[in-house]
Amino acid sequence: MYRIEVLVFLRPHIGLRNAWPMSLLIQAQTSEDDEEIQECLDLVLKSSRLGLVHESVDVNHVRQYTRSWFAWANGVFAGTIMDLAKRKPHLIFEKGTAPYQV
Repeated sequence: MYRIEVLVFLRPHIGLRNAWPMSLLIQAQTSEDDEEIQECLDLVLKSSRLGLVHESVDVNHVRQYTRSWFAWANGVFAGTIMDLAKRKPHLIFEKGTAPYQV
């Protein structure tokens, strides 16, 4: 098994130590592994203490980030939750909840 932290995208224009939470959200959308998906969500939520997803976070200090809110990342978060509500509702709702689709 691989470590999720290795898979986040690093962008030079925001620093080589800054990772995009969006990359973890896309990873969650493209995974079938419940444990991997939950770990991705946990990492994003841990770095989103203001209730919004940041553009990037420092991989060593999640309280250091760029852009306190980033509409693109927040849209990807919403898309991830909608994807999981339909595809894997047990990860975000109570066990036994039927798939939800708008």
